Amino acid sequence: PLTKKSSDQMLESLKLTRYAIPDRVLSSIDTVPNNGRYDQFGPDGLANLTYQYQTDTFVSRPHFLDAASVLQGSLVGLHPNPSLHETYLDVEHTSGLTVRSQVRWQLVSLLTDWGLPVIGSTISDLLVLAEEAVWDHFCSASEEKGVEEGVEE
Repeated sequence: PLTKKSSDQMLESLKLTRYAIPDRVLSSIDTVPNNGRYDQFGPDGLANLTYQYQTDTFVSRPHFLDAASVLQGSLVGLHPNPSLHETYLDVEHTSGLTVRSQVRWQLVSLLTDWGLPVIGSTISDLLVLAEEAVWDHFCSASEEKGVEEGVEE
């Protein structure tokens, strides 16, 4: 269900109306009690797909755009930006044709401890050495081909 978000979009001389997915679609039962029928028992900003896929799977807007602060604050490096992360359709007024669109979603899975062994410092040191070896190999291969940094052939 899309709702009219604004009528002031322009593309060259075309006047467009922007339609977007309303926040209530991703709202919890605390915000929209009727969303209980869709198992929306988590925080605002997640659509629960757990029963559909028999796994702890959710969908949200990228970087938890417009989601509850508990979600946005749970990860480092999130930078929600409506112009980059919003899903919308821009429809031309007269013809009703979709002129521009953007679809952005983020799949979220709840991962639990599977009992895998903790990587000790020795193994992590070996992984760093392996990464350095691959990088050294890549750099030496580039030098052999005469590729200089920042110079295109």
